[in-house]
Amino acid sequence: MNKAPRLSPLNVEFASEYVLGFPIHVAFELYGGGDAAFPLLPTLSAFENFGALGLSLWHRSFDKGEYHHHPTVESTPLAPDCCFSLGAGSRRRVLVDLSDLLPPSIKAGNYGAAISYGARSYGSESQKFELALREPTTEERQELSALAAEYARGGNWGNWTMGQPAFNDRPLRLPRDASDPLAFNRLIRYLYYYVTPLPKIDSEIVAPLRMSLYAPEAALLEAEILHAAKSPDFDEQAEIIRQEFPGLVWWLDEIIEGRSRFAWRRQRIEFFRTIDGLSTIMNQ
Repeated sequence: MNKAPRLSPLNVEFASEYVLGFPIHVAFELYGGGDAAFPLLPTLSAFENFGALGLSLWHRSFDKGEYHHHPTVESTPLAPDCCFSLGAGSRRRVLVDLSDLLPPSIKAGNYGAAISYGARSYGSESQKFELALREPTTEERQELSALAAEYARGGNWGNWTMGQPAFNDRPLRLPRDASDPLAFNRLIRYLYYYVTPLPKIDSEIVAPLRMSLYAPEAALLEAEILHAAKSPDFDEQAEIIRQEFPGLVWWLDEIIEGRSRFAWRRQRIEFFRTIDGLSTIMNQ
């Protein structure tokens, strides 16, 4: 009897250190290998994991020296917006945030870590890697304090990033550089909610992330802007992505085929912004 196919082991990319209280992004590729195809896998992103992500930590401060947060998904999700298909031989890079999976009382230090994805029947795990956590600097503590009310409204950094900013929230701003603990989240929030239409945004705003863990995602966000602007530079950017970031070709294909989820969400935001503006004018 043939065994059900399983995903290949996860090869994790991670930063040299992370700041407690902020997102903890790591990346890996989902790959079946050979002729195995996976028609319905739980979706993962930097903002939501749908119970499909697990984290194990090893440190002397834990009871028995270890801590485990196991994936809670044990069956194939049926909702179209929380699953995707992985074709035979296909790769899919995923950027995820581990901050919601950490134990509440975790302290700064160097931890052995491993992540797991999916249900036991098809899922996969990574080898152990080092997760270095440090305390925030004075400036970073001030930033956390300033964002406390906004963060509390969403409950985590994913909701803060994707949620509609309130009228009294701090102004949207771009990351100063890749060392900003909120660099990726700030960029996404800006691209979704800044009032300038996407085609008119300078694609160079992704530049601070090009030499970081987020370089592949930055390349795709640049492609989103170039495609929206109908720029002749899009074809060159698409070729760079195909050559350098094959794990994100699925996203590139969505852009080219007019089914980009990023573009769809941005269009919805702009539509409702227009409706709100017309409503305000009519009620004056």
